[in-house]
Amino acid sequence: MLYIKKVEAEGFKTFNRKVTLNFQPGLIAITGLNGSGKSNIFDAILFALGESSPKTLRVTSLKNLLFDGGVGGEKASKAIVSVQFDNTGREIPVDADTVTFTRELREDGESIFKINGRHVSKQMVINLTQLCLISPEAFNVILQGMINRIAELRPDERRRLLESLVGVAQFDEKKAEALKNLEEATHKLEIAFARIGEIRNVLRKNEEARNILLRYRHIEEEIRHLNAMKVSRNISLLNQQISSLNSSLEEEKGFLKKRMHDKTVLEAEIEALKSQREQFLSSISDPSKTFVNYEMELASTYSKIEEVSSQIKSLEERNLEIEQDLSTLNTMLSGLEVEKGNLSQILERLKNEVKLKETERQSILQKIKTVTAEVNEVNKRLSRIKSKKLKADSKVKKIDILLEKVKAKREKILSIHTKLSYRFKLLESKQNSFSTVLNELKQSLSNLDNLLQTESTEVVSLSKSYEEVERRRRAMLDAIKSSIETLEKVESSIVKAEAVQRIAEELLDLEGLERLISFAKTGAVEGCVGLVKELISFEEKYAKPVKSVCGLWLNAIVVKDRDSLNKLIEAAQKVGAKHFNMITLSEIKPLQLSHPPQEPGIVGYLSSFVNVSSEYDVLKNFLFQSTLLVEDDSIAIKCSSEGFRCVTLDGALYEAYGSGYASGFPEILEAVSSYGVDEYYSELKTVISNLKKIVERRQADLEKLNEKSKTLLEKKAVVSKNLGQVHGEIESLIKFVKKYSETYSSNQLKLNSLRDKLSKIEVYLKRVEERINLLNLKRDALMKIIQSEEENVEAQKLIELNNTLNSLNSQYQSLTNIINEINISLMQTKGRLENDVLVSYNNTRKSIEKLKAEYESNRGKIEEGRRTLVELKEKYESLKAREEEFHQASINMQKTLSDYDTKINEKIAQLNSLNDMISRSTLRINQLTSRIENLREKLESEYNSLRLYGHTSPIEYVEGSDELLLMLQQELDEVKPMLNFLAEKDYESVLEGYKNLSLRSNQLEEERESIIALIEEIDNQKKKVFMEAFEKIDRSLRSIFKDLTDGEAWLELENPEEIFSGGIYLMASFPGKRPKESLMLSGGEKTITTVAFILAMQSAYKSPFYLFDEVDAHLDQLNLERLTNILRERSKEAQIILITLKDLTLSKADKIFGVYQRGGSASIVEYSPGVAVREVKA
Repeated sequence: MLYIKKVEAEGFKTFNRKVTLNFQPGLIAITGLNGSGKSNIFDAILFALGESSPKTLRVTSLKNLLFDGGVGGEKASKAIVSVQFDNTGREIPVDADTVTFTRELREDGESIFKINGRHVSKQMVINLTQLCLISPEAFNVILQGMINRIAELRPDERRRLLESLVGVAQFDEKKAEALKNLEEATHKLEIAFARIGEIRNVLRKNEEARNILLRYRHIEEEIRHLNAMKVSRNISLLNQQISSLNSSLEEEKGFLKKRMHDKTVLEAEIEALKSQREQFLSSISDPSKTFVNYEMELASTYSKIEEVSSQIKSLEERNLEIEQDLSTLNTMLSGLEVEKGNLSQILERLKNEVKLKETERQSILQKIKTVTAEVNEVNKRLSRIKSKKLKADSKVKKIDILLEKVKAKREKILSIHTKLSYRFKLLESKQNSFSTVLNELKQSLSNLDNLLQTESTEVVSLSKSYEEVERRRRAMLDAIKSSIETLEKVESSIVKAEAVQRIAEELLDLEGLERLISFAKTGAVEGCVGLVKELISFEEKYAKPVKSVCGLWLNAIVVKDRDSLNKLIEAAQKVGAKHFNMITLSEIKPLQLSHPPQEPGIVGYLSSFVNVSSEYDVLKNFLFQSTLLVEDDSIAIKCSSEGFRCVTLDGALYEAYGSGYASGFPEILEAVSSYGVDEYYSELKTVISNLKKIVERRQADLEKLNEKSKTLLEKKAVVSKNLGQVHGEIESLIKFVKKYSETYSSNQLKLNSLRDKLSKIEVYLKRVEERINLLNLKRDALMKIIQSEEENVEAQKLIELNNTLNSLNSQYQSLTNIINEINISLMQTKGRLENDVLVSYNNTRKSIEKLKAEYESNRGKIEEGRRTLVELKEKYESLKAREEEFHQASINMQKTLSDYDTKINEKIAQLNSLNDMISRSTLRINQLTSRIENLREKLESEYNSLRLYGHTSPIEYVEGSDELLLMLQQELDEVKPMLNFLAEKDYESVLEGYKNLSLRSNQLEEERESIIALIEEIDNQKKKVFMEAFEKIDRSLRSIFKDLTDGEAWLELENPEEIFSGGIYLMASFPGKRPKESLMLSGGEKTITTVAFILAMQSAYKSPFYLFDEVDAHLDQLNLERLTNILRERSKEAQIILITLKDLTLSKADKIFGVYQRGGSASIVEYSPGVAVREVKA
């Protein structure tokens, strides 16, 4: 078990020399006379354990804890206190069987803390003592006056005491910190919401700009797609044309290939016939060689003639063909020109038709726009109506939600109203109870007042009798006193006269002064001005203050300078003047006076009321200086305390700061001045003798009156004692009535507050009801808007407009289709003109030019052939003549050769015909190839355009896409001025910030909700901890109070609903008495109840040791014995050290320490049962 094993103190308070107190477990008592230093032992324990409050240690400052030296001793330079604990159970977390807390206080106020000899910080000592429940601030230390303070606690103060004991301050600190965090979180959340609102506006603008940009991109994409469709359509047409031309080309190539094959066959046949003919000629015999040679030459010539003729003929035929072809081609060219003209006319016609249709379509489009505008307007109106209805619906929903909230609030208010009504009734019931008790107390007070009146009447009667006797006694005493005063005055007059004679003899030599003044006035003393009283003048009413201030200086001689002073002294020696005063004007310093204080009763500076010649004005500075003239003594005393020298109109002189006072000097001065007149005192001596006899007779009568007065005074004392007791009871009762009245007033304030709250809640409830009615009215009005038929009217109008718009759209679409068809015809005609007619026209012209060139070439060949033919014919004729000679011989051979030649010529004719056909076919192939190449170039160009539009292959063409393309292009032109190409990036940036801020706001809201939950948890935990301690203390109080008094005591919450807004009543019911709150109990009852309350709190929060300083001082013998038994029983579980003056308590102690004073220092003796008393030393 942890307990205090030893306490050592040196230089601490009354402990000059080192003392060591060896404690043990159990009940330890400390006793001694009042002022012996018993409580200093407790102060030493608290000091060592870290207590630094001068008030708790009962000093004005910590330096006063040092030993003050006692009676003639030396003051201590430092104080050292050690408290050793038995720590065998390791209750203190230090690995030692004993733990010693040491504190040293030096003269400069510095404290040094040690634990087991090692220097530690004060905070470590505090933390360690708090951990082990041995802190000096704990409730295990009950010092002097604490019971009275706790007994006088109001209910709310008693609740705060329990709060400090339980330690709910940690919850309050946590709640305060949580509230601070809640305020910060709410502020941050408000800032986040404000920023979200700002960013939402920016986001909305950026979103609009981004939507415009996206629309622009979408339109561009649509335009590219439509252009791609348009190009795809062109590609399709070109592919069709190329495919058609390729078919014609393939047919022509097939025809050419067949003719080339026929030509090859003919050429082979011709070569075969020629070979046969040559073989035939080779087979002819030698005898006919000459004939044969002729024949061969003739045949060769003839063959050449035939060949040339054939060539000429072929060329002529070719020219004829060319002429025919030229004629045909010219005809074709003319036809193509005609066709070109026709196609151009068709194109113009189609274009005009397109323009007309386009005009008609634009007219319809304008109508469509007009109707569309009307539709949009109706849609806007419908949208507004729908929006209005949606808003109305939204408002209805909000109103419904608000109605639910308001109704929930109404229910909550009704619940609060019910609770407050219950609390009001409960408090009203308590107030009625308090009122009953208060009335009883007032009735008791009234009864005591009646008793007081009775006793007071008796006291008054006795007082009157006593006063009558006293009056007679005082009259007698006054007569005696008057006689004695008269006697004293007479004797004083004699003494005064004798004193004046002595003063006059000692201070003034008036005859010598007169001789000296007379001598000076003869001019014997140069610079002698005269007497002061002759130089100054003043009104009669200022005579006393002037004489009082000037004093003996009134008879002083005034001289101008030091020389005059020396001459006057020499003259005084000559005339025999012994005593006189002198004032030298040249030695007086000027004095600057400030304005006198402007206060009532201050007349001014005294010098201001004295007249003197201007040349002697400095004389006033010497005589009066800064003396103030005032009206009376009270003002003079006040001015004197403020540092002014002042004099009253009666002549009383007060020095500055009350350093001196003089009065009556003018009379003395007059008496001194009148020295020399004879006085007779014989009558005074006779009067003195008679007065003495009268005084003796009256003193005898006074003795009798004193005896009677004493008797009456004793009776009055007895009655006054009774009256004092009644007064004490009345004062005690008044105190209870006052406290009960305060409690009643406090409860009445709470009752009024509850009444006000109830009134406010009722008013608020009425407002809530009015708000519910108002919300219902709003809801009905909004429902009328929602159920309005305006939307149906506008919808019907919209249907009609949509029908009109559909009709116009049909017309528009029909015209669009017609225009598209015309455009297709236009494109086909244009394509035919450009791709067919113009190409054919150009090819035909090229063919004509080529044929004409061939024709001219053939003509040249024909002319040359004819010349060659003439030469060959001449040669032939020559050979023919020679051939005739051999004709007969070669007739047969000729026939064979002729047959060969005929066949060869037929084949050659066929070959020429084939060549002509091949030439024409080749020409057509070239024309077709050229047209195909041109179309392929166009096709490649279209494919390039298609790739530019983002497509690698043609796409399907949709009718009406051209018109849509035009409309999109117009829309694109409208959108371009509003473009912001950074809008998307800005939108994403702002959106990201908005998302992050929204996320942050959600986090802040969660933090705020968690803080609110934490605050609620702290409040619940605080209430739980407090109620657990309250119930524990209440149980202990009931048990302890029953053991002490056989009565009942309990704790009662003033406001069970709001624990920390009300107080705690300490109720007690002594045997045979009804329950009362502790403040209403008598002194002894209050003490025993408070002691039980303290012991209950200690039972709930146990400590290893307890210190009690005279807790049994006000208990009667029965309650003292019971308390001692309880403490004795508790000392078995924890060490109890108490300071007591009660023998009963000392008899139950396991060990007793006696404290007494010796030479200003405390000494201690120690006693244990069965052990002799010994003095405690170091």
